[in-house]
Amino acid sequence: MTPAPNDVRPFSALDDVDRAILGELAADGRLPNNALAERVGVAPSTCLARTRALRE
Repeated sequence: MTPAPNDVRPFSALDDVDRAILGELAADGRLPNNALAERVGVAPSTCLARTRALRE
């Protein structure tokens, strides 16, 4: 059975980019998406999708 798109990933499924996003947001939770994407080295669209997935 395929998991629903809103299923939360287990912590062990977090990769280095997810951890970098969490680290940057822990330091500054008001960081705009474009700045966050630049700091972690991904495209803004990728950053936004990953941030939304982490929130869920």
